[in-house]
Amino acid sequence: MAYYGNILTVFNSDDQDIIHIETTLSDHNNDFTKIDSVYFVETNSKKNTRDLIRKLNKINVDFIFYHNNISDGSQIKTSGINHETKMKLKNILLK
Repeated sequence: MAYYGNILTVFNSDDQDIIHIETTLSDHNNDFTKIDSVYFVETNSKKNTRDLIRKLNKINVDFIFYHNNISDGSQIKTSGINHETKMKLKNILLK
């Protein structure tokens, strides 16, 4: 099954919004890691990605959702991020 790496950046959200966002991500069986207001999200199909975006729109928060159809040669470069987090991001975005 294809996997897609995505970056979800959330703006102007409160604690309740975050609960809704994380519940929505979990309900769609998406692996994700959060750093501040940025979520690195793995989706397992284009349909899963579209469904997730529709559900996020219903939460009514401001966000940017970047969808990457993973290609060869992609890399993750970090600074100030611990190795374990970098490996999680690499797994989500480049697997």
